[in-house]
Amino acid sequence: MFSFNRSYISVLVFLLLALTGTDLFITHPFLQATLSNIILIVMQYAAIKAFWNVKPVVAGAALLLLSSAYEIAPFISFADPSQQGSLITISPTIGFWYTAMTYTTGIALALLTERAILQASKKLHID
Repeated sequence: MFSFNRSYISVLVFLLLALTGTDLFITHPFLQATLSNIILIVMQYAAIKAFWNVKPVVAGAALLLLSSAYEIAPFISFADPSQQGSLITISPTIGFWYTAMTYTTGIALALLTERAILQASKKLHID
């Protein structure tokens, strides 16, 4: 289940350089934040796949759950038990939905890229 995959480490290094380039050379705030979030989530996917040998969909779902939990944690507030209503309220803002959208886009990009690479490698082995 747990193993070391060197190819994902090289992807991590490449994405780290891409993230650094994005932060240094893109000056538009919206574009820089969007690209940085997408690259960051693909880096996290590569880090998971570098050490955890599971199907890509399982790694993507685990990463989406973990990143969503991390992003929604600041918006959870516990109410006073003596008051009426629910004990836990979650009030995410527009920033949460924007981040969730970029994370989902990054995970979809990682899954589609890995699928294309696997199909290309199978095609090379057949020919």
